[in-house]
Amino acid sequence: DDHVMQSPPSLIVHEGSNATLSCSYKVTNFQSLHWYKQEEKVPTFPFALISTGIEKKLGRLIGTLDGKELLSTLHITVTELGDSATYLCGGTM
Repeated sequence: DDHVMQSPPSLIVHEGSNATLSCSYKVTNFQSLHWYKQEEKVPTFPFALISTGIEKKLGRLIGTLDGKELLSTLHITVTELGDSATYLCGGTM
């Protein structure tokens, strides 16, 4: 049974601080994991994390993927008001 779980469900941080979101997954035939930043109902692709140990950086966003722990993290450094959004993760088979 394939599934993806995110935590925490919601997060409130002070502007200028750091935030960390996690995504654990149990997916067979896993190829890549994507983090989406959803604003105004338009999903975008900040990251495509393809293999274990990879760290992708996009400005102040840093994504990592641990294939052994089946866990991806998204770190947002020095948060800004514009970071307020819904962040989603999903796997690609």
